Amino acid sequence: MEQAIFSVLPQRMIQSSLQFEFCGFSKTLDHHSFGPAVRDLYILHLVLDGEGMYTVKNKQYFLKKGDFFLIRPNDTTFYSSSVKHPWSYIWIAFSGVTADQIITKSCLEQTYYVASTKNITPYISTIQNCLETKSSELTQELKLTELTYRFLALFVQDAVNSEPNIAQKVSPLILQVIQLIKEEYQTISIQRLATQLAVNRSHLSRQFKKEMNMTIQQWLMSIRINQAAFLLINTDQSVETISEAVGFSSLVSFSRAFHRYTNEAPTTYRKRVHQPEGSIDSFETLINRIEKQSPTTRST
Repeated sequence: MEQAIFSVLPQRMIQSSLQFEFCGFSKTLDHHSFGPAVRDLYILHLVLDGEGMYTVKNKQYFLKKGDFFLIRPNDTTFYSSSVKHPWSYIWIAFSGVTADQIITKSCLEQTYYVASTKNITPYISTIQNCLETKSSELTQELKLTELTYRFLALFVQDAVNSEPNIAQKVSPLILQVIQLIKEEYQTISIQRLATQLAVNRSHLSRQFKKEMNMTIQQWLMSIRINQAAFLLINTDQSVETISEAVGFSSLVSFSRAFHRYTNEAPTTYRKRVHQPEGSIDSFETLINRIEKQSPTTRST
């Protein structure tokens, strides 16, 4: 569970080589996790307080205040807060050809995922400005693009690679499971996974739970629900169309599963995400507003 404020660009009016997608701030509770999820864009998180773990490819990272972690397009990722010291973080999502070039020339280059900074203040200020920019006017969209450049300019100038924060590696077998689910999450089953990988189903289930701390079915359902949440935020597709797109056989079963994972109906979730938050004139205002919120299960 978490308390979060975030902003999504209401309507795109122009296409540019670097595009702002969404941003936000989350204060998580103990045991909070997000994912597994697959995105078609970049999301850069900065930890403001507390601790957590980020899993991507075959690596797991322990992260703390001042650490960045990057979600790259089409990677399956999972992250969770510490039980004793749950983390708070800000994030910004962006896409485009220029996004690829900037990340490639940053300290994260082609294959790295974590970095760090000694000064989180200017990043917080930039996200505050993004959260203030809510309307769908062209001037506001241009401002969000400028703020995305500003955030990334800070990152390129200031952040340093901190790849040694590796906790452990995930086994090749489990990596294959994660990859197959990523490619076929709409239709895959545990039995089909076991058959395709030529392993015993019970052994596969035990090994996955041991390494990922959740069952294969929980991982698969999380992929579907997170993809549905992403489509609810970023498209105007109907709930029924989205339910079919992520692998549910009926709208009723999708709505039940979505509510079970998020404590909200799909339509309620979509409405809440797009509701204006009002003025945010300081970081203290942001914290106060966060603390007044009821915890929810999903943001980003």
